Amino acid sequence: MKTRLLDTTEFKSTLAEPMRDVLATATNVIDIWPYVAAIPSNELFGNEIVEGCVEHVYRNGTETFDHVLVVTRTNKVFMAVVVDLARETILGHHLLDLNHEYGLNVRH
Repeated sequence: MKTRLLDTTEFKSTLAEPMRDVLATATNVIDIWPYVAAIPSNELFGNEIVEGCVEHVYRNGTETFDHVLVVTRTNKVFMAVVVDLARETILGHHLLDLNHEYGLNVRH
């Protein structure tokens, strides 16, 4: 299976406010696990996926993309699998490190 690593610009282009968590209500769900299994290990940047564990599914405000946040063994680090809702396919993936994004790992 072919995978596609999205850079920060590509990933952020799929965001549109409001981002809503639709984990409990999402329909037409795509099986992301074959895709997740095919992600090259070097694109995990030292993180390890927790198989079968999704923390949130955020749908953008224009209802064009879902961000499926797959849990890793690193706190506040997720593999975001971006699902293109119109095409019913996976656009790509992006390692979302909230520690880095929001300065949560700042040392004092």
